Amino acid sequence: MTTLSPLNNTQRQQCIKDATFRLNCMLTWDLFVYIKDKYKNERSAYATGHLLDPALEISAVFGRQLLEFLKIKKTKNEDGLVDYSGHENDDVTIDLLYPSMTSFPLQDALTVANKIHLVRLIKVANKATAHFTRTPTKDEEFESMKIARMVIHELILKYIPDIDKNEIRWTQKDYYTDAIMQ
Repeated sequence: MTTLSPLNNTQRQQCIKDATFRLNCMLTWDLFVYIKDKYKNERSAYATGHLLDPALEISAVFGRQLLEFLKIKKTKNEDGLVDYSGHENDDVTIDLLYPSMTSFPLQDALTVANKIHLVRLIKVANKATAHFTRTPTKDEEFESMKIARMVIHELILKYIPDIDKNEIRWTQKDYYTDAIMQ
């Protein structure tokens, strides 16, 4: 793989915009559940599978994308994490956004402490979400995904200081109201 040059200003702004979009998509399931639980309304649109199911699937895919952007990838056939540098010549990782960065999220204490949760989210994205498989997703993997999404949220906010936190819906969750089905 060839070494890529750092992002120009237009590419940097697009990268931050893309990270914001993916973070919001990843946390949509959590936001829906938060709103449903906050209002305790059985007629909440957020309590139904037509919104929750796709949001859960999307959370795994975008969680894996954000981890790869943070240079974190699951080891093949093991429950470990390794440095990721991209597969294609146009793949963007955080070191292209911040070329002077010397400490990466893979070594962050939050990543190390939550490794199994991040691994499980990647497993779900790679297997259950990406294609049909004979191996069902286990309950502990679904539970781990909740923790992994919050870890990824914290890592993104920590390692992308230029991201506008007001654009992250999860940080504004208390201002959302419920949607009621007719």
